[in-house]
Amino acid sequence: MIQHIKYFIIPLLIFTSVSCQQSTKPTKQKPVKSENISNITVKDSRVFVFYKSFGFCNSAVDYFTQKEADDLYADKTFNIKKSEEKEIDLFSVLDEEKWNCLKENLNLQNTSQIKVVKTKEDFPFDNLLLINDKYLLVSRDGYFFVFATKEKQKILVSDEKNDRDNLENFTSLFNVKLTGLSVVNNKKKNIYEKYGLDFTMLCNCNSPSMYVSNTSKYLTIFNYCDNQADVKNKFTSKITKLEVVNKKLVLSTVSGLKISFEKFENENLFEMKVLEGKFPLKYVGTDVKNSYTTQPEKFKKVNCGDYSG
Repeated sequence: MIQHIKYFIIPLLIFTSVSCQQSTKPTKQKPVKSENISNITVKDSRVFVFYKSFGFCNSAVDYFTQKEADDLYADKTFNIKKSEEKEIDLFSVLDEEKWNCLKENLNLQNTSQIKVVKTKEDFPFDNLLLINDKYLLVSRDGYFFVFATKEKQKILVSDEKNDRDNLENFTSLFNVKLTGLSVVNNKKKNIYEKYGLDFTMLCNCNSPSMYVSNTSKYLTIFNYCDNQADVKNKFTSKITKLEVVNKKLVLSTVSGLKISFEKFENENLFEMKVLEGKFPLKYVGTDVKNSYTTQPEKFKKVNCGDYSG
């Protein structure tokens, strides 16, 4: 009996051992077929079309009118290959004055990447500047001519249209004498009684007025008591940029003076702030007002009486 049990157990153990080995053996999985992923290729060349033109900021010589400059290369296009681009040092091709002018007009930073592009075309297209891979630059006769990629140009033109629309909100401020105002009666709610021309301005002649030209692009600051048509002592600086930021007209000049105007309470009443630089005081008056109007005749004026200054 014992022998029968012995012979029975041995085959059972062998069967159990084989079964365990088979159950613990890893199953063979089918290989996963890898997908073909194509690499994104960078275009070897890009097409640039005309975007805008503007004069050298410090140049007193105008070889073209603005319209002539805009029309000169309006139909010009460039097909620039990557192999034609070579990175260079900024100030090896531009002096600081011209670079500052470009920064103002193209919203550039000092960290901008500059490349030179050599072409087989005749002057002035034989050596071009490529800025941040966005702007292609040509300069001649006191003007910069800027080209942009087709995609970028559409966005820029759209943005500039919005800027022009915003600038229209400040048309009453341009090409007219801006007279400073003070709060003469804080208790009054009527702006024509609350604000006025004070003693310092009318009697002491110690406050400046301003004139912003959006045609000749000049800012002129002069004393209120001077005749605007024949001002001898004045501060004049070329405007490099006019833009609307947060509903404020921001004006930048070659001299480094940057000021803003914001409408408040009335479309002919503006709050002025100096954002950068120093407001000139010599000969024009040291009492600089914060509020300015294009219609001083509507506001109260103090009586100087027998005071002769």
